[in-house]
Amino acid sequence: MNNDLNVNGTRKTVLIHDDGIDNAGSNVADDQTLAGRVRESATFDDANHTVLNSYELTGYYTRNVGGVAYAIRPNDVFNVQRLVSPAGWRHTETQTTYNTAVDLPVTVTTLMNNAAYRCTQTGYTINSSIWLYVPYSVASYAGVCGVAAQATSAVTTWYDGHGGVTDTPAKGNVTQQTKQKDFSQALIQTNASYDNYGRVLQAVDGNRNNPVATSYSPSTGYAFNGTTVTNPLGQSATTVSDVAFGSPTSVTDRNGHVTRETYDALGRLSQVFTPTETGSTPEYAFSYYLSAGTQQTSPPMIQTDTLQTAGVITHSYVYVDGWGQARETQVPAEGSGRVVSFTMYDDHGRTAATSPGIYNNGAPGTVLLNAWQGNVPSYAATGYDNTNRPVWQGQGANGVIEFSANIAYYGDHVSSQPPVGGRHRHLFGSVGACDSDLGICQRWISGHVEGVRPSRQPHYHHRPGKQYHQLFV
Repeated sequence: MNNDLNVNGTRKTVLIHDDGIDNAGSNVADDQTLAGRVRESATFDDANHTVLNSYELTGYYTRNVGGVAYAIRPNDVFNVQRLVSPAGWRHTETQTTYNTAVDLPVTVTTLMNNAAYRCTQTGYTINSSIWLYVPYSVASYAGVCGVAAQATSAVTTWYDGHGGVTDTPAKGNVTQQTKQKDFSQALIQTNASYDNYGRVLQAVDGNRNNPVATSYSPSTGYAFNGTTVTNPLGQSATTVSDVAFGSPTSVTDRNGHVTRETYDALGRLSQVFTPTETGSTPEYAFSYYLSAGTQQTSPPMIQTDTLQTAGVITHSYVYVDGWGQARETQVPAEGSGRVVSFTMYDDHGRTAATSPGIYNNGAPGTVLLNAWQGNVPSYAATGYDNTNRPVWQGQGANGVIEFSANIAYYGDHVSSQPPVGGRHRHLFGSVGACDSDLGICQRWISGHVEGVRPSRQPHYHHRPGKQYHQLFV
């Protein structure tokens, strides 16, 4: 370890070397204060160890304790993404500065090719006596923090009824908040009041002064008799919740209609009485089954009983696996038999195929059909790469994929190639130079030389702040 003593009394110099797989970062000292912290991680695509992206921590914000600088927070992080076409790397860097009094981030700047293209700046109001630190200002910029012309949003918050945003907070309840698209736009203001438990009593929406009131019965302690929310039109809805699980047991809507729910000892929903059912028979009843004994001899099943007209009750069933994932749904078919729909998973637990309802002459709920793709006449399938990304989606029948759409990942964008006759779709992630990147994307999509207008002009959607682009052709 760095700075350990040698036998001759000198100190060791030990470095953690950059592996060079992504041409990012640098060597750092293997200090004791960095013990247990992730230095670098990488995602590989295949057995050839093709790196898709990597994360490398190159700098720390430290606090001096007893003459030793302890790493508290990361302040410089490199993220590197492999680009397929053209081949290379996209380097992004995240730099963070901190409030030295409370060790909270003040500015978070993302750089692309060493130029800032996104930044978030946060100001805090502090009550150190009760360890309460809350943000009063959060501003986002499409560039360098603090440059008003580059602002994309600004949120200012007041706490506990104080008139100043930096007044010392007592409880941290948000009583007023303003939002702006940038510093030149009109404010959108919201206000709120609270009871002694920190529960909202009234919230007023932005600039229209429409109040939404909330009352609790009783007003002290747990609201055993319900919570009532009254909208600006004076219409009220009341919810009574179970003490043990917090689940709603009674909901009275704005028309005075009551829906009641009951639960079993494990907190699972067991009965639902809709407003039309005033007797002892619920409109929906749920039963949960496990095979008897210590060994599971049949898959877990959930039965749903649904009340129909003339008192008729129909039954449907969902079989689940050991992970609680739905594997098979069975409902009664018209006349006799059952309609079965399947969800199939691969060895990694990923959804590999789903099917529509398929007729089978067996009785619903008697046994798990447990079909596989080879004997299902219609299903939608998905294939994945080694990093759990879907790489194709298609339609199959009896184990054969009849047509599919391929998905390719290029590092800076994702391309979907549909079956013949479909339209290509390209989704581009966050980029730095918006206009130039759009130009590159347009040339790549159209397949034409730059400056030549393609026969079908691409169009795109661009979110403010250069957050993402969508292009369609």
